[in-house]
Amino acid sequence: MAKGIEGTGAELVARSLKQLGVDRVFALCGDHINTLFRALYLHDIEIVGVRHENAAVQMADGWARATGNPGVVVLTGGPGHTSGGTGLAIANGVGSPVIVISGQSPLDKRDRGGHQILYQAEIARPVTKMSREIEKPDHIPEFIYRAFLVATEGTPGPVSLSIPLDVLNS
Repeated sequence: MAKGIEGTGAELVARSLKQLGVDRVFALCGDHINTLFRALYLHDIEIVGVRHENAAVQMADGWARATGNPGVVVLTGGPGHTSGGTGLAIANGVGSPVIVISGQSPLDKRDRGGHQILYQAEIARPVTKMSREIEKPDHIPEFIYRAFLVATEGTPGPVSLSIPLDVLNS
């Protein structure tokens, strides 16, 4: 796995998804997740591109309902994350195992006037079974695995993971 991303948070996300059997994600690209798109491509995970974030979440919901497997979504941060909220609410209402992985503004810009700063985990919490922000790259595999477990155990439902840009790139 050459290509300059080995060992990054983005590569850990892609590797973890691949180990869990994910071969397709529904996504809309943006600056917060460019490295993740590269990692997904290098791990042979198909990226089904959409024109709106809500469409990505609803397509993953349809995928989950049709296959019985969790649908995975990759969104950029800020307004990209919030635009997927309706889809999360629908997946929550019908008990659909959807996992949304959103990029987010860097941690070091959080309280310093950074671009598109939102506390995304708090925004998604009311319409998910679990909503977390991953603050360290070495926590990524654990949280990806936990997201799949929570999304599928008991009554299925959506999970939201937000990963800051500096964590994805580190």
